[in-house]
Amino acid sequence: MIPGIRHIVTALIAMAAPALAETGMPSGYTHALFEAIHEEETGLWRFRYLSAGLTLEDYASVADDFLHLCEADILPALAQAGETANQIVISIADREVPFGTTDPQAVQFFEAFRVENDSCIWEEF
Repeated sequence: MIPGIRHIVTALIAMAAPALAETGMPSGYTHALFEAIHEEETGLWRFRYLSAGLTLEDYASVADDFLHLCEADILPALAQAGETANQIVISIADREVPFGTTDPQAVQFFEAFRVENDSCIWEEF
């Protein structure tokens, strides 16, 4: 584990997973949460999702899913867990890639949001 980073893969994911299964994505794709990472010092949360069959050409199709995930699933799950966030980074990938490593064969899309007034505000990388 990287110092200063807390991996949350039990309670928070257990709370978020049922909501994700019930919440339809704008794209119609299914994204399964497989990891949530909290950087306590900065208030940054990373939520990592899998979407089987994702291709490089799919970004335009899943682009609206990022905001939907942030506001409809992640913010409520954080609130339910008594957690807060300054920033949320969401990744959607076609396969699990260990955090901090690269896989040239993997398709991964990332978006970042700052949290203001219980809303996710998109931030360009």
